[in-house]
Amino acid sequence: AAVLGIKGGSARGLCFAGVGRDSVRVGRPRSQPGSSKSGGGEHAAVLASKALPLEIVEPSFNLAAGSLAVGAVFGIKGSPLKNGIVAVAFAIFGLFVAFQTFNLRFAFDKGSFDLRFASGAGPEENVVVGGVNRWPCKSFVNWTFLPSKDFPILVYFKETETPAA
Repeated sequence: AAVLGIKGGSARGLCFAGVGRDSVRVGRPRSQPGSSKSGGGEHAAVLASKALPLEIVEPSFNLAAGSLAVGAVFGIKGSPLKNGIVAVAFAIFGLFVAFQTFNLRFAFDKGSFDLRFASGAGPEENVVVGGVNRWPCKSFVNWTFLPSKDFPILVYFKETETPAA
């Protein structure tokens, strides 16, 4: 969670409440107080009571740079790891991640998470499934950090607001 800079008192910290270095709870949101229903959780109640400003996660090019470096190691002439296919695969992946990191930002506000352009333009229509790239935190029903919460490279989340494709 450190890569994302998730803090408990921030909007993004509230969306992923209960998940992080100091937490023992990973993958499921907490249920509403006095309710057995999952999906909103205590963090949704806190979000409803706080007015948090828009918080945009700072980009990190670490994964892109690391992938390009691994590609270079596999592509160096005379390297014992010389493998052109692996070098090209890592280089393409690194360039893709760098492109996405340059162009996209994750943003959190009082009660939602959205994907927007680096220019600051708001969430756009999702070209694959339709709908805006904005999800209420209360709609998160499952999440995890891959490969682990101590070394997050990818944040997976499942939500209930996106229409079925």
